[in-house]
Amino acid sequence: MTLFEAIELDRAGDLPAASSAYEACLIEGRDLPQAMANLMALYFQSTDYGVWSGSGLDLAFVRHADERLGQLIQHAEQDELRWSEVGFWVRYIKWADWGEVFSIEECREFMRRDPANIEPAFHLYALTGEREADALRLLHPKGGLHTVRASYVSAVVQSAMDVRKGRGVRPDVPVKEQK
Repeated sequence: MTLFEAIELDRAGDLPAASSAYEACLIEGRDLPQAMANLMALYFQSTDYGVWSGSGLDLAFVRHADERLGQLIQHAEQDELRWSEVGFWVRYIKWADWGEVFSIEECREFMRRDPANIEPAFHLYALTGEREADALRLLHPKGGLHTVRASYVSAVVQSAMDVRKGRGVRPDVPVKEQK
């Protein structure tokens, strides 16, 4: 299975088939960083209640995604992956799902160490408004249809834009009580 085929299944919304295809890329040792980052994002979103219940994912697949995501994170914590796109997703998922600290400075460090990877810009933009131009480039990734990973990134950027334009709910501002 090729990365291209995995991405096509991902874009088509067949998450179980896409995950199998990404897993095949990992087993075969092909396109490891991108395949692993895409797979981690796919599993991360598949374990989100709103995603899996809304898309009708089979509960067995969701359980598998949860277990496998933990294994991938553990594997990706190796030194050679620490500052890669995979390392970024490890830190981001641990922050988003597990409540671990992921400092703004650490996110900036990802961008300093790998300037070609602008994906951490979505997180910086959402938290601080920094790297807006890079974040806006992530709204419309190349290739038309979005993978789960690209859709998630785009949604975070769009949400941050809405907040910055006063159209969204900001978690740091208390909501007025209704009478």
